[in-house]
Amino acid sequence: MNREVTYNWKSQILLLIGALLINVMLVSGAKAEKAESEEDELVLESGFVAKISDIVLGNSDSEIVIVEYFSPTCLHCVNYHKRIFPEIKKKFIDTGRVQYIVREFIGNKQDLDATILARCSGDQDSYFKFKDVILEKQDSWAYSKNYREILTNIGIMGGVSAEQYAMCLNDESKIKFLIENTKLLAKEPRFIGTPVFFINGKQFTKQYTVEELTKAINAEENLKRLKTAALSPEIKKTLEELSEFSRRLNEYQFSRGG
Repeated sequence: MNREVTYNWKSQILLLIGALLINVMLVSGAKAEKAESEEDELVLESGFVAKISDIVLGNSDSEIVIVEYFSPTCLHCVNYHKRIFPEIKKKFIDTGRVQYIVREFIGNKQDLDATILARCSGDQDSYFKFKDVILEKQDSWAYSKNYREILTNIGIMGGVSAEQYAMCLNDESKIKFLIENTKLLAKEPRFIGTPVFFINGKQFTKQYTVEELTKAINAEENLKRLKTAALSPEIKKTLEELSEFSRRLNEYQFSRGG
C-alpha cells in the first residue's frame, strides 16, 4: 500500500470520527437544551419556585431548586428532619450547591395552628427554632384535644406571647399563603403524603434517604453541566473549527482525486 492511499484511508477515518463527534455533541447539546427548556416550563407552570413568603435556605442563585413539603403532625417528617435533613444540609445547602425551599402541607387544623406559630415572628431563625421544637414535641401536642393551649405555651417559651400568637392565628394573609401552597401540592397526581420533595419542579419519587436524594441532586447538576458545556462559546468554537477542518480535508481529497 503506497503512502498516498494510506493517507487517504486515514483521512477518511479522521473525517468520519470528526463528523461523529460533531453530531454527538450537537445532539447532546440540543437534547440538554430541550430538556432544560421543558423543565423550566414545568417549574414555572407548577409553581415550584421561591415566593416572597417562602422559607429559603442555601444559595438563592443556584440552578438546583429543591422544594420540601412537610406537615407538623407528620411522623415521617420528624424522622426526615432528625436523621436525613442534617446530612442534606451539610452536603448541599451549607455548601451553596442548592436552593432549598421549606413549605408546609396543611392537612388539618393542628397543622395550620402549628405552622402559624412557627411563622408568627416573621424571621427564619425563629421559624426554624419553633419548627424543630414543634416536631420534637409532636407527641405532646399533635394528638391532644388541648393542642392549641400547648402550642401557646410553646410560643411563650420561644418569645411569642399569647396575644401575639392569637393575632397571627387571625392573619388572613398567612392563612391564604399556606392554603395556596397546600392546594398546589394536592393537585400533583403522584402526591401521596409528606414529606415530599421536588427537584427543579420534578417530584422525587424514590425513598428519601441521603443516598437517593444525593443521586437525584447529582443527576440534576450533571444535566446542568451538560447544557452549559454543550452551549459554551469554547465548545461552539471547537465544533466550528473541527467542521471547517473536515470541509477543507474533504476538498483536498477531492482535488487529489481520492
